[in-house]
Formats: sequence, C-alpha cells, structure tokens
Amino acid sequence: MLLALQLNNLLEAAGSDTTPDQFGFTDQSGVALSSTITSAAVTITGIDTTVSFSATDGTIDVNEDGNFQASRDVVNGDTVRARHTSSADYLTATNTLVEGGEVSDTFTSTTTTAPAGAGGEHFSPQGRGGMMVFG
Repeated sequence: MLLALQLNNLLEAAGSDTTPDQFGFTDQSGVALSSTITSAAVTITGIDTTVSFSATDGTIDVNEDGNFQASRDVVNGDTVRARHTSSADYLTATNTLVEGGEVSDTFTSTTTTAPAGAGGEHFSPQGRGGMMVFG
C-alpha cells in the first residue's frame, strides 16, 4: 500500500504530458479555386491531459464534429482536421498551421493548373468591325 502511494505521488509530481506525438496532415493538390478545403483527420496521441490546439490561417475541428474554430481542446485519441479556403489563383498554395503542445504541422492545398488555352489571361471577345479584341 505504501509503495502504491509513493508511486502515485511520483506520477503526480512528474506532471501531465502535454506534448503530443508528431502528427502530419496529408497535403492536397489540384484543388478547385476559392473552395473550402478540409484535410483528412489526424489522430492525436502521446498526451494524458487536455491540450489546446490552434490553427493559423484556417480552422480546425475535433472528431469530425464539423464545428470548425480557430482553437479547440483535444484529448488523447481525438482526431483533428484542418480547413481553409483555397487560393483564387491557379497553381497557388494555401497553408494552415496547426499547433498543439509545442508540436505543429502545416496543412497545404495547392490549386489546379489553368485550363488549356487560358494561360492565365482574360479572354473577352468583342466584335469591333470584324476584329476580336483580347485583353
């Protein structure tokens, strides 16, 4: 009995583990422009108490509850997803940094390439005396 009390006191003195194991989001490419992009869920492990997770330039939800916010509390075994709005430009990355307990990862989505022939230019034909004007 005394040994059990000493072990319990030792564990309490050691404090809680608030540093999760490294987690990593799977980046997405070829996403639509100006669209809401949600990462696959990552499972948080290695903590034994509640840890606050936060997102920079995006939001997160916990256990796929759809309640996306800038910061959420997480416990061991919870899943976290990141979400942001993709760029309005072709072939452009958008990043959301997710941090919790001194561990972080960035979820990145990169927009699709421009359609063939678009070349990123605006095409607006206007009839002017038999001429097409590109501008």
